Amino acid sequence: MKKVILSIITISILSTGCVCNNTSIISGVNIAAQNEQKFPIDKIEENCISKKSSTQEMNECTFKAIDLWNKEIEKNLALLKNITSKEDFKKIQLSQKNWESYRDSEIQVYYSIYPEGTMFQNVSAGFKRELIKQRAIELNSLYETLINK
Repeated sequence: MKKVILSIITISILSTGCVCNNTSIISGVNIAAQNEQKFPIDKIEENCISKKSSTQEMNECTFKAIDLWNKEIEKNLALLKNITSKEDFKKIQLSQKNWESYRDSEIQVYYSIYPEGTMFQNVSAGFKRELIKQRAIELNSLYETLINK
């Protein structure tokens, strides 16, 4: 069971990626290039899971990764606030609010479709992590684009 879950997580991690710099765990490399490497948060999660024996403990690792990705979103929003006009940042805030509604709706559907059981909880948690991770990457990409224009 542990190998199946670790395989699922590894596949989801490999479907995304990372390049790091001093200011963020995500650099301004295009999404295609990011998909070729792992992000530090992915490595933290993978390392945590490799030390756990139950699916519930593995879920806790994914929830910690979700918290770290949410902090990346917050950090990127703060960075964007510092480099954009008030008007532009209001647009970013509206976009974030709309994304949060989308995220909540997607998660609700995903959790309602999957059957009960700890293995499906792991899959659902991974889905939630990927949604949040992608938003963090998108916001960082916007930030990197704006500071490098």
